[in-house]
Amino acid sequence: VTLDFDGSAGALVQASGTMNISVENFFTLSGDFALKRSSESLKDSSGNSVDVDLLTLGAENLTAFAGLNGGTANAVGLSLADAGFALAIATSKTDTTKTWRALVADAGSAGFVGPENIELSASSIKVAINRPAADGSLINFSAAPLTVTTGPSTTRTIDFNSADGALTEASGSIKLNLNNFVQFSGNLALRKSSATLKLSTGADVFTEVLAIGGTNLSAFAGINGGTANAAGFNLTGVNFAFATATDINDRNRKWTALDASATGVSFNGIPSVAISASSLELALNRPASDGTLINFAGAPLTVKTGSSTSRSLDLSGTSGPLLEASGTLTIDVAGFFQVSGSLGLKKADFDLKLSDGTTKSVQLLTVAGENLSAFAGMKANSADKAGLSLSGVDFALAVASDKADSTRRWTTLQANADSIALSGITGVTMSSSNLAVSINRAATDSTLADYSSTPLTLSTGSSTKTLNLSSSTGPLVEASGTINIAVQDFFTVNGGFAVRSARDTVTLSNGTTVD
Repeated sequence: VTLDFDGSAGALVQASGTMNISVENFFTLSGDFALKRSSESLKDSSGNSVDVDLLTLGAENLTAFAGLNGGTANAVGLSLADAGFALAIATSKTDTTKTWRALVADAGSAGFVGPENIELSASSIKVAINRPAADGSLINFSAAPLTVTTGPSTTRTIDFNSADGALTEASGSIKLNLNNFVQFSGNLALRKSSATLKLSTGADVFTEVLAIGGTNLSAFAGINGGTANAAGFNLTGVNFAFATATDINDRNRKWTALDASATGVSFNGIPSVAISASSLELALNRPASDGTLINFAGAPLTVKTGSSTSRSLDLSGTSGPLLEASGTLTIDVAGFFQVSGSLGLKKADFDLKLSDGTTKSVQLLTVAGENLSAFAGMKANSADKAGLSLSGVDFALAVASDKADSTRRWTTLQANADSIALSGITGVTMSSSNLAVSINRAATDSTLADYSSTPLTLSTGSSTKTLNLSSSTGPLVEASGTINIAVQDFFTVNGGFAVRSARDTVTLSNGTTVD
């Protein structure tokens, strides 16, 4: 062994080897490290000089984890590869109760560890941690940047500005897949924090929160995303906030929420169907294993979405689990049917009253629209189109599935249109107003949904529409309104009309009955 230290570099206590490191239960690493102890004079957040005993650790080409509960069965976060870092732990020489910690790190690639319905991959990950001492003070590394040895010939610099406050975050280029329904790609930010959140029961819960946010991203919402069989919405200009919260006192209790918006949407995957949209909004609020939800409306959570941007999570938890989308859409089907306007789609749990007086716990898929315009006929995209034009269309559609027996489904629709006109057909004119449509379809056991005692209010994106159809009228397909028709100035008819299709049991002339 050759001793060849350079005395001009000052007193030296340094070691290297293979280690496992955990910082704030947020960032863990394993691999080969360089460790060094020294005495330094640093600047705190008040501008004062602080003489410290400094321990630094640095390394390159490591494996790492950033997130919650690292190394346990309840881990949720990013698993990192090709990582490097620089960590500094400084203790005041005059007050050993004051210790500061700071870390800078990056990684070439990452994958998500956690719930099975969440997939995440990432590249160019950067991690930053600057933690205060017990008195809340921070080291201002920007006033005196700290160079940390990370290997035989490599260094990294810690230069956090204490004016930015305590810091525990990561950012990078990330792809996120939720429930195979929503996918994001772009530059995002990830941050760990502690927060007291409100539950749907009204109680407070102290949580660790892993939050992911992004701005101006591209995304996909639909089925078979990323494949040749993809069918759904391609989104641009996406801004979102996603959070997973874990109960500090019971780490098996986890809640998930998402709030997102997009400025542009196009649809693909169904031949002859074209859909475009703007101002699309997405919302997801999923319960913990005990059925409780976070009521973000009671205590909003601010999620960082970039280096200088943020988004507020303020979803209500009092209306049950939520999966909802809304926006202004234009739909064209084979040039025959077109509809445009504000639509809202929602998936939620609901207690549905039935025609036999019982109440069932169901899963609802609802679609609602307001102030829509529509056309059905020939050459819908041309100036010489011929067919039926509708305006001022409002509708509410609900498909309810029995949670205990998914073969039992109830379909209910209420709709109305301010006016209907026939266009493009020579010699025939038609107009109609106050058109109302009602549909109530029974389940396999002939029971019907009854919304008259428990009306269902649905979001249309810009307003709401209420479903309140009674089961007392039986299975129903009905339309009614006021109509005016003129054919070649020869035949005219006007007045009120109703068209109804229904099922009933009738008695025949021979005394028998038939359904």
